[in-house]
Amino acid sequence: MKFEKLGIEVADKVTLMTGIITARASYITGCDQYLVQPRGDGSKYPEPSWIDEGRLDATNSGIIITPCSVRSNDNGCDISAPIK
Repeated sequence: MKFEKLGIEVADKVTLMTGIITARASYITGCDQYLVQPRGDGSKYPEPSWIDEGRLDATNSGIIITPCSVRSNDNGCDISAPIK
């Protein structure tokens, strides 16, 4: 994968949209896509878009957002499956 970390600012070569990578999807066919969230004006945020890896270039801004770590005591997605 070209972008190993989330939170990097990228620009779409086709639409010239810039935004932050907030998610990544890898498909069995070899296609990797990234969810790019454009910046909003503070009151309204544009919809994010799934964009193919080949259309994206990293901007010079680097990592804008550092993903927070999941805490084990917040009943989040790291809870173990129930045992019968």
